[in-house]
Amino acid sequence: MSHQPRKDFFIPLLTVIADVLSIEAAFLFSYWFRFHSFLANLVPVTLGIPSLGAYVIGSLIVIPVWLFLFNSRRMYAARRNVYFSDEFFSIVRLVFLGMLVVMSAAFFYRAFSYSRAVFALLGFFSVVFISIARYLVLRFEQFWYARGNDLQDVVIVGTNRTARRVFDSIALNPALGYRVVGFFSVNGLNEMETSGIDFLGHISHVPHYIREHRIDIVLVSLTYKDHPLLYELVRDCEGLNTEMMMVPDMLELMTSRVRIKELHGIPFIKIKGVPLTTWNLIVKRTFDVVTSALFLLVASPIFGLIALLIKLDSKGPLFYR
Repeated sequence: MSHQPRKDFFIPLLTVIADVLSIEAAFLFSYWFRFHSFLANLVPVTLGIPSLGAYVIGSLIVIPVWLFLFNSRRMYAARRNVYFSDEFFSIVRLVFLGMLVVMSAAFFYRAFSYSRAVFALLGFFSVVFISIARYLVLRFEQFWYARGNDLQDVVIVGTNRTARRVFDSIALNPALGYRVVGFFSVNGLNEMETSGIDFLGHISHVPHYIREHRIDIVLVSLTYKDHPLLYELVRDCEGLNTEMMMVPDMLELMTSRVRIKELHGIPFIKIKGVPLTTWNLIVKRTFDVVTSALFLLVASPIFGLIALLIKLDSKGPLFYR
């Protein structure tokens, strides 16, 4: 069989490059903003302006650590197909963790004293720059797949209504990066609800077809009574470099935002989650406090003017309790 190029290399590589450039840009911009912008006049630099080279060297040490953290959360997978808001909160969490690593390293490295203000700015601008870069990469990824590049070949096992919905979802969303080659029947039917997709044979023919055509993904949609066939399919496909995913019967009763949660190696489908997790509560509370504090700071002259007008116009105290 002829060699096929990897379909999961270009976009992850582009994402890594975008993150590297974003982190380095955050370092350089934080340095400039602290020592050469108007901030230097508002908060004077008392110990002199440090060398830019020291921060560049520090960034070269930090970048691999941050890339490792991002990779540990599978942030470099192709066809992420995630909501950008989900990825944004992951970026915030990982940057926060990365900043702890950076500050710990700076604490133990005494040969050079790094500015704490630069560290604070670095955390903020890293989130901003990485988020912008990843949003652009995500849009390019959708454009790249919509043009027919690096599409993964998919076969569908099953002929029920859910299988048809899977096919329609892929066919109507080319930006997902998948191409349906055809379907395999379980009950001998050579049609899937309606026409428009090639019939490839019985479920028992799947392993041979994968081996001959190098299928990337097998999407299985079986009813409960057909589950014994699934065990045979998984057994027969053992050793083949193909991803296999199953659509549960109850998917039609759920929303499209289904999530998978793993407990000690056992995957579970999350049917319903808590409205606000502990981390989301912390983020929400932090946002509320910071936003309200900034609003009070900005609006304080107006409040002072209103208080003065009330005092001049009427008798008694300004506040009632």
